Amino acid sequence: MSIKLLHCFYTNTDSVLNKRSELLTVIESECPDIICITETLPKNQGGRIDPAELQFQDFDCFHNLGQKQCHRGVAMWVRKRLGAQQIKSLGECQAARESVWCEFTLQDQDCLLWVLCFDPPIVQQRMMRLSMGCCHACWKADRIS
Repeated sequence: MSIKLLHCFYTNTDSVLNKRSELLTVIESECPDIICITETLPKNQGGRIDPAELQFQDFDCFHNLGQKQCHRGVAMWVRKRLGAQQIKSLGECQAARESVWCEFTLQDQDCLLWVLCFDPPIVQQRMMRLSMGCCHACWKADRIS
């Protein structure tokens, strides 16, 4: 697939379920290819989200909900036509407190690695770990090719 332009949307929701109608409006009006949301779970509430509640038509959803390191949750929606694949092993690399890693083919053999991560505001040390995690991801991808 030849991709020349990707339209992306990012927000922090402090609970994605109560923002679903707003997200549907964004999808309709902005036509994003990739939607990234941090803090998908409500603050100070131990409730769970059923993955079925995260589905949007024409999008694949990737998230860290249910994983050991999930605290507030991150989720990424990618248009199905892009054929994204989640790389779960990189999501567990502890580069960021919470992360989702996906890749998709741009053209020929070229791939794009897309990362959504969330760390609480005490970031400086973790930013170094995220940089190391990205280097690890690139090294791993190079070794696989």
